[in-house]
Amino acid sequence: MTQSFSLSLQEIEQLNALIGGENKSKYVGVLIQNEYQRTMKDRLLKDGQTILETHIVPKEIRDSSVNIKWPGKCNPHHVKGRCLTCWGDE
Repeated sequence: MTQSFSLSLQEIEQLNALIGGENKSKYVGVLIQNEYQRTMKDRLLKDGQTILETHIVPKEIRDSSVNIKWPGKCNPHHVKGRCLTCWGDE
């Protein structure tokens, strides 16, 4: 879905420096997803929630025998971004 927003010249230059020639929409989407997870994690902790189950991929995939590189965790290079539940702010 197309959305429109404004950036300053400095913000545009910083975005370009971060992603080079990559897809800006995809990069902004990943930033939003990561910030959303971080915000939701903070809200849950503030409300006394101690077990967080906000993951990028379903449990079946995290626990599958195919996931031998990161058993029990989300792929840290997933297209939706890095799962903060599994990887924190690493």
